[in-house]
Amino acid sequence: MKKMLLCLLSALLTLPFLTACGGDGGGTQQVPDDGDKEPQYEMMTLDEIDEKLAGGYAAPGAYSADTLDKYLSPVWHSQLVYNEDAFIVGNADGTPPAPLGLTFPAAKILRVVKASDLNGTPYAEGTDYALSDGKLTVPEGSALPVMPFEAYFPAAGSHSDAWYYKHPDNSKTEVIGSNQASRPYMLSVTYARAAAWDGGKPVSELSNLTALQGKQAGTLNVLFVGDSLIEGAGPVHLPAYPALVADGLAKYTGRTAKKVTAVGQIQDGAVNWYNGGVGGITTDQYKYILDDNVNAMANANDYTKTNARNVVRGVLDMLDLADLVIVGLGTNDGGGWAGNGAGESPTAYKLRMGIILDKIRAANPRASILLVSPPRTNDRVYTDQNLTVPLFGANAAQYEEQLKALLPDYANAALAPLYGVQQTVLKNKPLDNLMGDGRNHPGDFFTRLFAQTVLTTVLKPGTLKVYPQDL
Repeated sequence: MKKMLLCLLSALLTLPFLTACGGDGGGTQQVPDDGDKEPQYEMMTLDEIDEKLAGGYAAPGAYSADTLDKYLSPVWHSQLVYNEDAFIVGNADGTPPAPLGLTFPAAKILRVVKASDLNGTPYAEGTDYALSDGKLTVPEGSALPVMPFEAYFPAAGSHSDAWYYKHPDNSKTEVIGSNQASRPYMLSVTYARAAAWDGGKPVSELSNLTALQGKQAGTLNVLFVGDSLIEGAGPVHLPAYPALVADGLAKYTGRTAKKVTAVGQIQDGAVNWYNGGVGGITTDQYKYILDDNVNAMANANDYTKTNARNVVRGVLDMLDLADLVIVGLGTNDGGGWAGNGAGESPTAYKLRMGIILDKIRAANPRASILLVSPPRTNDRVYTDQNLTVPLFGANAAQYEEQLKALLPDYANAALAPLYGVQQTVLKNKPLDNLMGDGRNHPGDFFTRLFAQTVLTTVLKPGTLKVYPQDL
């Protein structure tokens, strides 16, 4: 009886602390009991955020070692969102652009500048932009750059090699295919949000990545396996997301990051990373790289085969030495050129990813493996003018579920749920604004989301900085 009373008293004493731990959105960090538990957060009010910002908020300039903390701060926890990409496309009829949604409904916009000049003169609130129902609006006479509709959506038939865009009213235009076109119109928005993160979010899986868990100091060798998203297509003012991941791993574990193009360049005590990304490659095709048999690669064009030949030696050599293999494949599996317009079936995708995992395991039984679920690309884009071959026709949610289903068969492996993060962002932010080229490659902000998701999954809980708390 005495023991029962002591337990009851202990529970009553700890109850206030338990109820103070909050929801998904970010806020005052509750220090966990130990380093293996996820930190809990509760939402701050706008008044509390303003009080915290009284000493300044120091929006970062260009990406560097000094600004890395803010670029890698996970948006699902931070209520201060730094330098989010945004660009505004005009309407075809010349009417004012519709209000633009950001990742969260903004409670207060702190700064809007050109993305190409982060230290430049900010645009003026009220004159150049306004905040309406959490969205960015463009007043009459604004100096904000607005991309003309016909520049982003050229008339069908304007270019011989075009891809096409199916608008909500079922009209058809072409769509730009390069971030060079939208670059002059890209804005960078820093804002505070009072709305919670409304979706699932990644958590640390370090306890399941046993090889990585044992390499918290000393040399760490990382191999990235994947398609053009790994290779680095998309971002304009940032490096490819593998570089952001390597920089984060290095900074938060007290090492330096070193990109290597051959294993002879591996540096003792560093985070050595090799980029094995190949643009245009599918999961089925990547197995030929792991088999050192690129010439037999089926249904691949010359561009993909050439790039595969360029990386095959480095991939295989680094695989032998890797402590962590990060696999990002599946975006090209979802293309409408497969599965009669619907992409590869989720079942086929799972089977092919299983083959990739088996080959990695056979070559290196001890390495930790992190699977990154493929994001949805622009499913309004088609590669043919008859709108029968979508750029992405698959169900990306089912692809992520199939990766989850694979994990019980593989120890020392985990999933970074990038697709789930993307879907939460898309509740407010237009997909076009996530893509750097309007099609299938991430812009700068989406590239950061890639890195934040991966780093949250592979680092100790609570490692990444959260703002405004960590100002």
